[in-house]
Amino acid sequence: MVSHQMMINLNLYKQSLYVPTKFSQKSDMEKILKQVVCIQLDTINVLTQAHNLFFLSRMEIYKPEWFYNLYEEKKVFEAYLHALSLCHTDLFPYIKPVFQEFKGKMIEDKGNINFLLDIYNQVKEKQLLESREIKSEKNKRELEAWEMTPDRWALNHLWRSGLLGVLRNQLFRKKYTTIDNIIAPKYLHKEVDRTLINQKLILASLEALGIATVSEIKKYLRVKKQEEVGVSLEQLIANKKVLKIKVKGFLEDHYISYEDYDSVNSDFLNDIPQSCTFLSPFDNLIWDRQRTFKLFNVDYRLEAYLPSKQRKYGYYALPILVQGRIVGTIDLKLNRKENELIIKSLSIFNKFEEKNLSRYILQIIERMLLFFNVDNVKIEPPNQSGNTFLAKLF
Repeated sequence: MVSHQMMINLNLYKQSLYVPTKFSQKSDMEKILKQVVCIQLDTINVLTQAHNLFFLSRMEIYKPEWFYNLYEEKKVFEAYLHALSLCHTDLFPYIKPVFQEFKGKMIEDKGNINFLLDIYNQVKEKQLLESREIKSEKNKRELEAWEMTPDRWALNHLWRSGLLGVLRNQLFRKKYTTIDNIIAPKYLHKEVDRTLINQKLILASLEALGIATVSEIKKYLRVKKQEEVGVSLEQLIANKKVLKIKVKGFLEDHYISYEDYDSVNSDFLNDIPQSCTFLSPFDNLIWDRQRTFKLFNVDYRLEAYLPSKQRKYGYYALPILVQGRIVGTIDLKLNRKENELIIKSLSIFNKFEEKNLSRYILQIIERMLLFFNVDNVKIEPPNQSGNTFLAKLF
């Protein structure tokens, strides 16, 4: 039986959040991406985009331009898994069924197939197009704020079907191209048996999670058919690649790779975790909110889409990870014009820990200032009662 703390420690280790790493090169980004399988992308940019926070939390040195270099070098591709995700290209053969399933549904839409083909051919002819460069005769009626234009709808469908791929410029703007301009032939045309695909995705999920239930494995990469996961797990157990175990305090069966089981039975992960960082709201460690509660006893939710009066922690509150625990949240905003980092809210879950946690939080904020190359910290609003602790820090 494995302890709850060991499950946490292994998950942190797998996510490069157990101890501060020495990762400081662009090539290290690839190592991290392969380890965690994929990262979630998002356009919210009040501080910086989610992918920057993800890599910053795991690397000693991180430069945002490296992220875009991965696109230019055709090392990555985007797919819709649990959400909009970035994966390393060597995973493409195992994600192809996701594209193929969506493509099958798209082809059945007889009413739009000619429109979709027209958009596809425009991209194919020009090789690289933004949505605003598409020319179509589709009805340009007035749209609601949340609605896609017909052209963007078509591009999204062609991307989700695996016919188009996405590149990003330094402003995070999408440029569409045919998928063969992104994925090398050895990955694009590689065919893998569905059984082996399921096994690969299960092992990849365990490589990112460490110890997990069937449900958690299924959620990590959105392997849709639970019965297929169960069958594949039994095959992996029979082949001595995966072990079924119990975790103290939980009735459900959990699963772990044989290699990781050797690690948890050694002294390798018995120390107190040392990493201290702010996590993106979309970080792999916490994107499964049920698992987040199970591991850290924290009911975290992104509040950006809630009315302001309903927010408890802030519009873009970042979970604060200190030595293996999520101890609170901090809502930050970057003001480039005034060269300042704005702290809109700081919440420490256990008020009795504020004094002990202050030095860790200050260290993380100082690192943020260096990363953003800003000099000033501003507490806003300055008289906010919830920021009494902050007022003592600055």
